[in-house]
This record gives sequence, structure tokens and C-alpha cells, in this order.
Amino acid sequence: MKKNSFLNIVLIILITIILLGGLSVILINYMLDKTTSQETGSKEEMNEPSAKDLEELTVSVEEIVTNLASENVIQISFSLQASNKKTSEELKERMFQINDLILTLLHKTTKEQLQEEDGLDKIKATIMENVNTILHEGEVSKVFITSSMLQ
Repeated sequence: MKKNSFLNIVLIILITIILLGGLSVILINYMLDKTTSQETGSKEEMNEPSAKDLEELTVSVEEIVTNLASENVIQISFSLQASNKKTSEELKERMFQINDLILTLLHKTTKEQLQEEDGLDKIKATIMENVNTILHEGEVSKVFITSSMLQ
């Protein structure tokens, strides 16, 4: 009888260890998946548009060649990502104002300012802020520099 009860106890302990181990693996995988998705964010959570939507939401600004405040010349082009399709249409209609805003900004900018580590990021942020002030529908959510050459 002692052998039988000892064997039962050993079996119960083994089954408990196996169950706890399996549960631990499941919990660890769940927690790792949860932290990974929080770090990277899923497409739905980040609200990133699809490639097709991006094509409809993005408006290209024609290439601009102009003098800078430092008497250097810049050749640059941008694309503006609208927050929605109505905004995209409004951007197209206001392109002459957008070109004026960009030209004015570039005329006040020096070569040294553009060559700073965050120089182009500052230009993009300023363009986004200025363009958003003239829009009635939505906003520009991102500004992309599609080409640039500084002389």
C-alpha cells in the first residue's frame, strides 16, 4: 500500500509540474506577443493607410528651383500626405498657395540650416504647419522630400 500511495504522489507531482510548465510557456508566449505588438503596433492600431490609399491621399508638389538666403541654389520636390480624400482635393486646388509658402520658406533658409542634422526635418515640419493653416478640410499628416539637390 505504501508503494501505491508513493507512486500516486509522484504521478500527481509530475502531472502538476507538466501542467505548470505548459501554462508557463503559454503565458510567456502571450506576454511576448502582447509586448511585441505594443512596440511595433499593428496596422490597424497605427491607422496606417494602405498603399492604394496612400496613392489617393498623396499630392506631389512640382520641383522647385530657387535661391536660398545664403545665396546657394536648391532644387527640391515634395509630396504631401493628406489626412483624407477631401483634403487631398483641397491641396490640389491650393497648389499655387503651397508653392508660395514653400518658396518663401526656402528664401529665408540658409544652406547651413539645411545641412544641420535635423535641418530637413525642420523644413518638413514648417511646411506641414504652414500648409495646415490654409486648409479648411483636414490636414497634412506627413511631408516627404522626394528629391533634393543643394549647390
